[in-house]
Amino acid sequence: MKNAHVKRSLARAGFSGFLPAPVTLEDFEDGNFATPDTTVGWWDSDGTTVYRRSDATAPVVAGQHSMRVDYSKNGLPYAFMGARLSPTNPKRDFSWHGQLALDVYGTCELLLKLRDATLAEQDVATLKAANPAGWTHLVFAYSALGLQTSAIESLLFFVDPGNGSSSGTIWFDELKVE
Repeated sequence: MKNAHVKRSLARAGFSGFLPAPVTLEDFEDGNFATPDTTVGWWDSDGTTVYRRSDATAPVVAGQHSMRVDYSKNGLPYAFMGARLSPTNPKRDFSWHGQLALDVYGTCELLLKLRDATLAEQDVATLKAANPAGWTHLVFAYSALGLQTSAIESLLFFVDPGNGSSSGTIWFDELKVE
């Protein structure tokens, strides 16, 4: 019963009490987007030319804050924003869980890639947030990936991947591994 693979298998088969509770990676309550040692540190592949983040008090799923993301792809179809977990962050071990959950307000397609400590990357999934005036709960299953999920270095989010003319505003709240 100490083997993580056995515990995950039992949980997927419907047995309970074998997996830890979900881990909140970022709830956006502190309004600080650069805390990779305790939550995550947000960064962009293209500086601030595509994604601009700001603290928001509405809309929210839980608590009193969310992260507003204004974006304009400006001919950069695969620009992404990353959420980095430092080597000292205890939340970077995703091996006890099998999925990442995120609430998104607004409409977009969202591709998630995970990057491990060796800097290997893999696509998890592309999901659609489809509520223009409300929240969509997105769940990305990553348990079948060939990454070192015990040491995740970054989450890479691509809004409307492949679309270089996309622009808009979305909000993120409650980023968790479950």
